[in-house]
Amino acid sequence: MKKILQMSLCLLFLSNAATAGELKFFSANFPPYSFPTETGGAGAMHDVVLEIIKRHNHKNKIEFIPWARARFEAENNPDIVLLPLARTKDREEKYTWLLHVLDDPYVIVTLKDSKADISTIEAAKKLKIGILTGSVADALLRDLGFTNLEVASNDVQNVKKLKLGRIDAWVVNLSGLGHYKKEAQLERKDMRVGAELTVLKEYVGASKTLDKEQVQRWQKTFEDMKKDGSYQAILKKYGMNPLK
Repeated sequence: MKKILQMSLCLLFLSNAATAGELKFFSANFPPYSFPTETGGAGAMHDVVLEIIKRHNHKNKIEFIPWARARFEAENNPDIVLLPLARTKDREEKYTWLLHVLDDPYVIVTLKDSKADISTIEAAKKLKIGILTGSVADALLRDLGFTNLEVASNDVQNVKKLKLGRIDAWVVNLSGLGHYKKEAQLERKDMRVGAELTVLKEYVGASKTLDKEQVQRWQKTFEDMKKDGSYQAILKKYGMNPLK
């Protein structure tokens, strides 16, 4: 009996050792960075991470979950890779900043025929603004003195609210404006761009405790992708400018 118990404990230890350090990949629906499709997923950052997953032979796939849960997982569990993640001061100490993939302006937008004044930040403070809960906009607009904010769990909801007149304007990454035709029947030509709030530095993030060797391995592979041109090809595929 004692030997059986010892063998069971040994097998349990070996099983845990085998799974320790195996990365899990979480993403929210953020077009054109990363978004679900019928065949799995797509997007500039999604495809960069997918290429590294293939080169490293990781077992897990990229899983799409709500943004609030994705951040919770990365902040409270080891071996989590999170995308996309804008690098901001309040997030600096919460994550490992794994890969700097792209930069993108963050802007206030409204419907093309709307009379809402979004030409300046001060003018936009008088409006009801749609934001994504837990996003950069959530913290940024409150810091800027915006008080009439309407939160949503995803940006498709914000687009639909805009069309229904439940919000006057919406805050979004500039490159994402052309990606809501299918889900919300709104095209880039139907929207008007107003004030720029900031330029987002978009990263692939990870758990704060991610092993340093793992971090170095990922960063080395990302540099290899820049050298062989695969990184540039991915971003250009989505109409985005690669970093130098």
